[in-house]
Amino acid sequence: MAPEKANKSRWPQEIHVEGNQLKTADGQALWLQGVNVVSLEFGSRGEYVLRSAQIAVDDMGRVAWLRGSYTTAADLHRQALILRRTLGDRRSIALSMANLGRVLFDAGSYAAALIQMREALDLRRDIDDRAGIALSLCDLAALY
Repeated sequence: MAPEKANKSRWPQEIHVEGNQLKTADGQALWLQGVNVVSLEFGSRGEYVLRSAQIAVDDMGRVAWLRGSYTTAADLHRQALILRRTLGDRRSIALSMANLGRVLFDAGSYAAALIQMREALDLRRDIDDRAGIALSLCDLAALY
């Protein structure tokens, strides 16, 4: 199977928090069905809304991955990574990198998978996430 090329036109829209609402880049309110938003009232930066959104987007990526829709899965994991970087939670950032690496591996994009997996491992080492380090080493072992 030939590696799939990223198709940015299929990527989810970037989202941001305005007041107590989650909005698309063009200012439209975004409704997330089946997502437990902890609170729209707390968090001066809207971090609770963003945290719920990034979990939802990452979960959608896992579903697409399990269904074999690697391009869609990779696109969703990239969007989750953007959201997680916005929050600055390094453990979550490493998780998204690892998830993206696994999808790229299954899609046959081994060089790209290696980059994501190594970055996840480096970040997990930086924050001393021992369980994450073990998972990253297992991912890399599978790649080699």
